[in-house]
Amino acid sequence: MSHVLHVIHDLDHSGAATQLRLLTAAAVARGEDVAVASLRRPGPQGERFVAAGVPVIWTAKRFRLDPFAVEALRRLVERRGAGGGLITWDHDSAPLGRILKRLKGAWWAHVHRGGAPPKLTGVDAVIAADLIAAQSAKAVTSAPVTIAPNAYDPSLVPMGDTEKLAARARLRAAGWDIADGAPVVVCVTRIDDAVATKELAWASDLVRVMRPGLRLLVAGDGAGRLACERFAVKAVERGTVEWLGPCDALATLYAAADVVWVGRGAGATPTPAVEAMAAGKPVVMADGPGRETLLPQDTPPAPPVCRIAWNDRPGWAKATMRLLAEPALAAEIGAANAQRVRGSHDVGHTIEAWRAALAMGSRS
Repeated sequence: MSHVLHVIHDLDHSGAATQLRLLTAAAVARGEDVAVASLRRPGPQGERFVAAGVPVIWTAKRFRLDPFAVEALRRLVERRGAGGGLITWDHDSAPLGRILKRLKGAWWAHVHRGGAPPKLTGVDAVIAADLIAAQSAKAVTSAPVTIAPNAYDPSLVPMGDTEKLAARARLRAAGWDIADGAPVVVCVTRIDDAVATKELAWASDLVRVMRPGLRLLVAGDGAGRLACERFAVKAVERGTVEWLGPCDALATLYAAADVVWVGRGAGATPTPAVEAMAAGKPVVMADGPGRETLLPQDTPPAPPVCRIAWNDRPGWAKATMRLLAEPALAAEIGAANAQRVRGSHDVGHTIEAWRAALAMGSRS
């Protein structure tokens, strides 16, 4: 497909925005004609797309079925010429793709990343992030559904103790109290699910009792962030949880971490889990449908139980304590994690899956 316009609700830090940035930057590097339309003001993240050579257009959407947004997208698609198409990335953008398909005959694909799919009447193709997402999409559409796994940034590679100390020094220089010898747990998340994030904060306090000086670094933003910060002030010892907010320096965060936590959320292969594994870190992840594919419990070297019920605080603490107490085991698990995602989640593999999906959809 010669001209592709990707439509997303916003470019704020999220798994969808990360995947969109990686894929469009790779497409531009190959000389393909792609652009991104954001339904909310792009903000600083839009600049990262532009720096990678990806055009970003703000197409303001004021309410659920905004005729002005539909018209703006129609003009964008027409200006981009014949042979183009529209790819929507979330529940907010999907209705616009459906309308343009019905009224203007635009070629339309949708990216389904987990949870209940939106209405997909008329869609030409669906790109699913994992098997569970693919199955839920197939339940509502007869269009071709292709799995294109979440990719990780190629800059994320396993690092050693020297890089860990350097990363912690950079965090201290940025104003965060992270000692060289402190146990550090990192959680990268979109803080929309305040209840689940509070559970992780509480679990960190259980670990802190046994490992004084523990720091839980939470990178991310969302509607639940303020509530979580207020909760942590009351329920957790001061300084245990550091709320970093939106963070672009993920390589530094992962390098500084001893363990990475991935909480509850939609999707069997969350982007933060894939990124942390690519960085060679041991991961403790909230259990959920399909997540055993990414993080099996019985994989050598016989790791502790690393998929935990999202609200099992003692379980999170126990798994984390063992990883902190046995650095050699943690390093072995981290190396196994990196090996597991190298082949199946690198950008090249995901791009090939996307090409197959778009080719199949254009023939249907």
